[in-house]
Amino acid sequence: MSPISKKNRLITVVLALLTALPLLAQPDFDPERDVVLRSILYPHRFVNIKNGFLIIEIGIPEDIYFTKNDNDIFNIQLDYDEDYLKLEKHNIHYNNKNDKDLLDAWLAVINIPINQICDVKDDKNIVITGKVRFEVSVKFTKELISESIVKEFSEELVLGTSQLNKETFFDFPIRTSILNPVLIGGERAIKRYTRKHFLSPYETGPDVPGKVMVCFLVTKDGTTQDVRTIQVRPYGLGFEEAGKRVMESMRFLPGYSTLDNNYIEVEMNKIITFDEDY
Repeated sequence: MSPISKKNRLITVVLALLTALPLLAQPDFDPERDVVLRSILYPHRFVNIKNGFLIIEIGIPEDIYFTKNDNDIFNIQLDYDEDYLKLEKHNIHYNNKNDKDLLDAWLAVINIPINQICDVKDDKNIVITGKVRFEVSVKFTKELISESIVKEFSEELVLGTSQLNKETFFDFPIRTSILNPVLIGGERAIKRYTRKHFLSPYETGPDVPGKVMVCFLVTKDGTTQDVRTIQVRPYGLGFEEAGKRVMESMRFLPGYSTLDNNYIEVEMNKIITFDEDY
């Protein structure tokens, strides 16, 4: 083959690869499955103050990032209002930081005082329902994955009466002291990570399945620490290190205490399965 023919063939291959890169970079992404939303309607800690906060947490997979659209990132539409709620920058925290680079942000926390979005009355419960609209892009190509993602939320605070002074106050419908961490992307996030990083612990081939139970701490920012193996089957094939590596890379909506309106550290266990579908 002549040098010119080799050069033309190389150029053709390079162009084909460049054309395919957006498709190769496109993750296996499903907004309904992979985007996690948790909403909390929290009453003010002082019962004589008829107010509180609407907290909306949104978690996205590692290959995705939040995208600005017309200088806004999140649009919140309440069911009783046709207009979108205008969010100030200080109302949004990324990974619990205001100045987080969006390319590194996998967790957004929106915090809005209740009296900014509805009238608080002394004679009825507070019910806030609506939708959050936002866009995400692929980190590698920075191309929009799809049209705007829409997630719904619905929260309620019930009216109560103090037994001490008979004053009215707002409280949770059902008192739950701790909201446990939620794995962003669910089980699919574990499968995606093992495929992306070609993580195979097998020494005897992929036909050998295995399970690892790991114990770990979910921190206040949703990352994991102190990952350790509790059980492994079968032993000695590398499943221990593979399981630890997977869980060290996972991200969570962090644990939340409704008693004092703060994020908390929570210790958890998780079984990771390696099989032919990993």
